[in-house]
Amino acid sequence: MVDSITAKGDAMKSLAVLLEYPRKSFLKDLDTVMVELDESCPQAAASIRKFRQELGERSVCDMEELFTRTFDVAPIVCPYITAHIYGDENFDRGRLMSALSSKFLERGFEPGTELPDHIAVLLRFAPYLDADELSELSDFCLKQPVGSLVDSLREAKSPYLHVFEAIQQIIEGRSVFRAGLEGAGRHD
Repeated sequence: MVDSITAKGDAMKSLAVLLEYPRKSFLKDLDTVMVELDESCPQAAASIRKFRQELGERSVCDMEELFTRTFDVAPIVCPYITAHIYGDENFDRGRLMSALSSKFLERGFEPGTELPDHIAVLLRFAPYLDADELSELSDFCLKQPVGSLVDSLREAKSPYLHVFEAIQQIIEGRSVFRAGLEGAGRHD
């Protein structure tokens, strides 16, 4: 049996793929996330199921357009957490991003091409943390930004609202973890 900290980190990591630019396998990946969360975190899985229902059978082009409209070009929301914590023009943003980059290097985590404060990067990093660090990531880096994102996405009536509701349930501890994700490794 995997402990709740491991299950929480793995659940956070599984959601990251939904906040990255959609690939051809996006709907298949989404279905995989639902199955993983059904096993470990049914409350978050229910939110992801709503996301899946709203998407229906959209094409990859439609998913790319929705993603771009939501996060990139004249975005509904900003996926970079330091902008929510510090505002756009604050040197503390750079300090936190530098600290995150150092922690990634220390743990052997490869963040990819996004900035270190992108929410998908932080969700993928969660399994690399111990209980205290995961709590700090959730409380300091994610809780307030995710709350703001939920409010903005609700107002915009975006399907991505459900993804952020699932993240919010997990980071705020409103989800009960039944077991670890089947076959999930701490660092894959």
